[in-house]
Amino acid sequence: METVNCALILRKDQEASNGVVHLIDSILDPESSVEKDMGNLITQDGRFSILSRAMEESGVAERLNMDRDAEIVTSPVTVFAPSDEAFQSIPQSRLQKIMSDPEARLGEPHNSLLQRKNFNE
Repeated sequence: METVNCALILRKDQEASNGVVHLIDSILDPESSVEKDMGNLITQDGRFSILSRAMEESGVAERLNMDRDAEIVTSPVTVFAPSDEAFQSIPQSRLQKIMSDPEARLGEPHNSLLQRKNFNE
């Protein structure tokens, strides 16, 4: 199942003469996602509780939860957010190491960030 801003993608990559169309099951509301930062989007979605906990414990969540009142200029980032299902598919010993070892916990969430916007072409 693939989604974009919580809308289910019914059919993707429908090529047209002037671009590509992705058919979805609901209307995208850009204003609803603009008010949320990446850290909150991840922590508020129940599918990412393991990543959320690792982000909190490693300090990555604080980096993604930008304070709108502060005059902080940050560069855009792209986050590859593994779901709980993805974490549960790795060997239990690896998951335990990520969650219990400070160095491993620090590495996993940071490995999921890129310091720029990425777009699929």
